[in-house]
Amino acid sequence: MLFSIMVSADDKRSSVMRVEGTLEKSTDEIVAVKDAGEVLKEIPITIISDPENADVFIDGKYMGSGRRFETTTGVHNLELKKEGFKTIQKEIEVSEAHTLFEYKMEKIELQTMTINSTPRDARIFIDGVEVGKTNKQLFYYPGEYKLSLAKSGYETNTDSIAIIAGADNIFDYTLTKTAAMLTIETTPDDAEIYLNGAIQKTNSPNVAPGKYEIEVKSVGYIPETRTVVVDKNNPRVETFTLRRKTGNLQLLIEPMETSVRLERDSAVIDSWTGSALKKDIPIGDYTIVFSADGYPVQRRPLSVPYEQTTTLNIDMNEARPADTIPERVEKPTEVSSSEMILVESGSYQMGSKMELPMHTVKLSSFYLGKYEVTQREWQEVMGNNPSQYRQENLPVESVSWFDAVEYCIKKSEAEGLTPCYQVGVGKISCDFSADGYRLPTEAEWEFAARGGNKSYAYKYSAGNNIDDVAWYDGNSQMQTHPVGQKKANELGICDMSGNVWEWCSDWYDRDYYSSSPIVDPHGPSSGRTRVLRGGDWSSGADLCRSTLRAGLDPNGKGPKVGFRICRGGR
Repeated sequence: MLFSIMVSADDKRSSVMRVEGTLEKSTDEIVAVKDAGEVLKEIPITIISDPENADVFIDGKYMGSGRRFETTTGVHNLELKKEGFKTIQKEIEVSEAHTLFEYKMEKIELQTMTINSTPRDARIFIDGVEVGKTNKQLFYYPGEYKLSLAKSGYETNTDSIAIIAGADNIFDYTLTKTAAMLTIETTPDDAEIYLNGAIQKTNSPNVAPGKYEIEVKSVGYIPETRTVVVDKNNPRVETFTLRRKTGNLQLLIEPMETSVRLERDSAVIDSWTGSALKKDIPIGDYTIVFSADGYPVQRRPLSVPYEQTTTLNIDMNEARPADTIPERVEKPTEVSSSEMILVESGSYQMGSKMELPMHTVKLSSFYLGKYEVTQREWQEVMGNNPSQYRQENLPVESVSWFDAVEYCIKKSEAEGLTPCYQVGVGKISCDFSADGYRLPTEAEWEFAARGGNKSYAYKYSAGNNIDDVAWYDGNSQMQTHPVGQKKANELGICDMSGNVWEWCSDWYDRDYYSSSPIVDPHGPSSGRTRVLRGGDWSSGADLCRSTLRAGLDPNGKGPKVGFRICRGGR
């Protein structure tokens, strides 16, 4: 009887049948057996290594680290391994007469290897075991190893390395970012962005591929949250348009011909005649003005709460002196920068999509001049007038940063206050805890310009229509104008957009936003230029944005540069 056994070319030595008969060759090498063969039994063999207890592998199978083993007769692959010694690989033939195998192993020395990566501090795994972080030197025996480098935000780098005796064994790797491209566009543009609960300093954060919860919120708006999946190979843009928190007004008025104006910070928000139901009014505090022929003008405060309807019943025939608000004087004949506005403590996202990165700033309370320092005030303190355009209610200009600091010192001393500035040899320092006058920090200036805690996220200080809020190249006739003639912002501060650039306390550094402290930042410790903010009478509209930054040599001066004063809020 014939038996046919299929054996692959690589497995011939593992056959356990005593084969009799002739070999019939074919593609898969068929062995023909004339008669039923006798199954071979495993026989004991002895493998002795010097040194002893080497790890023994027969045909790739780990057998142990002793001397006595069992295997079948025939040809086998033998491998001996021991740390500190060169691996032995031999082909052995086992038979009843040949069962003893002896080998002397060659000692090898540890070798130094260096593993570097860009960026550093990637976790190092060798043969699956973590051994430290890059950049690092290690001692290993010559041989082949599997190396993996892992770092958050980067793809895992896997390589097979060979450590060679006497070689440098330096391995350098540049890691590839796994960051996916995610851009978050918001309206309003200064809305706060949170990614998995963490506030972001930019609207284009570096993220690894995966699922994220995005939350966008801003004062006076309904927050919005959504979950997105970010893929490395597919840039993703998420657009959030927040809806304002609104309320309603139901007004019944007599006589029905009465004209009605709804104002906020002197700006007319809406106007109509007679009774009306007004829906979707942004929440906040307003003034409502009533006027009709033959009746005195009435101005009343109005608060619009979220998702509620405020009801007013007005009869112009009734005298309501307690509720009447005096008409605002739009153009004061005499103004003073000493009229200080309290800017209450708060936090905000400083910067914009054009001034990056946006970052969280928390400020203590402070006072800021309602107006830019006028020529009359400068003359009273300094005894001169450096301005090119002369009139006492025009902002003082053609003053350097050092001139503005000197003014703050002299005004503080004249009022019995402790000056904030100390002048040393080649250096001026500022004690922000002193009660005297100083220039605002850049962070204070922007917070106040944007309306502080009452902000409506306008593009310019006080509004989105630049003609209403600023003297700039489109309406200034290319000269300065008296302070306080344009609309005040949410805090009641005037002219923070246009008219003259305003000095700030800080040194200017275009990259400062990337390292700015969160709480009460005072700017870089040194620099070559000082911060200017707000734009001037010759500036285009874009330079008058509340977030725009500029710098000028502190000795610089000209008819476009002035300042306003500040004090701590203690």
